[in-house]
Amino acid sequence: MIRTGRHLLTVAAALIAAGCGGGSSQNPFRAGTSGVRIAPRVEVTNNNWLDAVVYATRLGSRVRIGEVTSMSQRTLKIPPGFTGADGSVGLQVTLIGSDENFLTGEMRVAADEMIVLDIQNQITTSSWGIFPR
Repeated sequence: MIRTGRHLLTVAAALIAAGCGGGSSQNPFRAGTSGVRIAPRVEVTNNNWLDAVVYATRLGSRVRIGEVTSMSQRTLKIPPGFTGADGSVGLQVTLIGSDENFLTGEMRVAADEMIVLDIQNQITTSSWGIFPR
């Protein structure tokens, strides 16, 4: 009877270990040596006549990730930990000196992907996409 109990305990421990160890392939983020998630970057091209401020948005919160001057390009980084566990994040662009803005809506981005954001002179025609790095 004691032998059967130990056997069941060993089998249960093995099943738990197998279940915990296999989840890394489904996680959209790679863990660095410190265990911190690597956040995606945003390649921004501002074709607008005005300078733009870009924010990362999630669950009603936003954090400023940078400013892109008129007619220029810049790479911005979303802070690690700001995205959801599934890589969900949105972007908001506001134009300095204007009340116009552009929202991407929620998107899911993996750590080995980048967001490409093109801000147009008519901001409502701006566009975004997700591409491999």
